[in-house]
Amino acid sequence: RSLIAGGIVALLLDVVFRVMEPWPMKIVIDSVVEVALHRGEGPWSAAPMIVACAGLLVVIVGLRAASNYMATVCFALVGSRVAQSLRARVFRHVQGLSQQFHARNRSADTVQRLVSDIARMQDVAVTAGLPLAAHVLTLLVMVVVMFVLDPLLASVVLVAVVAFAVTSGPTSRKITAASRQTRKGEGQLANTAQESLASIRVVQAYGLENLVEENFTSANRTSLREGVRSRRYAARLERTTDVIVGLATAIVLVGGGLRVMQGAMSPGDLVLFITYLRTTMK
Repeated sequence: RSLIAGGIVALLLDVVFRVMEPWPMKIVIDSVVEVALHRGEGPWSAAPMIVACAGLLVVIVGLRAASNYMATVCFALVGSRVAQSLRARVFRHVQGLSQQFHARNRSADTVQRLVSDIARMQDVAVTAGLPLAAHVLTLLVMVVVMFVLDPLLASVVLVAVVAFAVTSGPTSRKITAASRQTRKGEGQLANTAQESLASIRVVQAYGLENLVEENFTSANRTSLREGVRSRRYAARLERTTDVIVGLATAIVLVGGGLRVMQGAMSPGDLVLFITYLRTTMK
């Protein structure tokens, strides 16, 4: 529980520093523009502010990196301990199952689930779950900040987020289905290899090497085909996201540029919006 609490605190700090990171750049841009328009006291009047913002940026990035590292380590330790306990419980459960179960289910597939599946559950919880939680929190905070700065442009970002959610739903379901088929193919491949090697004397005695090799090649080909399909769907989702981000960025550039010329927002605010947009959709 202490590791979970520490990881949550580090994760929240990571979100805070991630939201703060673009602000020094915004301040510098506004200061430089102010001097360029001869509104400052001189060409070097903004130099102390620029140096201070540069130092502040280094501090924020360092703190964000440390927070992210601490959160990753804490949740990785939690995931490892949970996976260890879960493997022990599943193994104890499998040992107590009936002979009929073991007759119906091949041992290689059961071992694959004990070792590989639980490891993948840990990867989902740590490798995928941790960044997902951080991104969701970052998205919420950034959207609130953008609505405070400029509700009109913030609505464009919100529409981009909704468009991503709508378009990613069907593709995500296809990725899940393809991944499940890939997992079944890997289990079949492990079963074929385990049975072939366990009865290698019989295989060699009756000259069945070619038949066994054909079975293994067929299972290997099925696993490969499903794996490629899963990666193809994932690549399609990533490229769709790139297109949505590009369109939203173009709209923000046009609308933000017009609002800067109208004096409704500063150039630094526009840079801040674009940075937040790309961060939330990354």
